[in-house]
Amino acid sequence: MSKCGKEVSEKAPQCPNCGAPILKIEKDVLIHFNSEGRGIVHHDCFIHLNSDKSILAKGKQGQTLSFKCMEPTEIYLVVKTNSPSKPFMVQPGEGYNITYSFMGKLLIDKVDSISGGTDSNRLF
Repeated sequence: MSKCGKEVSEKAPQCPNCGAPILKIEKDVLIHFNSEGRGIVHHDCFIHLNSDKSILAKGKQGQTLSFKCMEPTEIYLVVKTNSPSKPFMVQPGEGYNITYSFMGKLLIDKVDSISGGTDSNRLF
């Protein structure tokens, strides 16, 4: 909603009615790293910003990591025993589930709810 009270898309840079800038709100992105079924070792997990390789969040397998963003953001994931994922785009306010293929590659799925870790059963 803009200052003039009109409903405006979050994607619009300004209100087409009054010209006021549309404020973007930071929203959480949640990424749950499933534990591998091969043992009880929970490896370190990292979420990196693709543009400058800075760490946005870190934790262990079995946890849900989160960071805030205001616009689609390209990230990549690293689990200690795996090479980095290919870069992929996440959307503000969305959740993702990370699992592993039989070849050890990270599989990324967008989900409507996250269960496990510290944000158990969080819905979007």
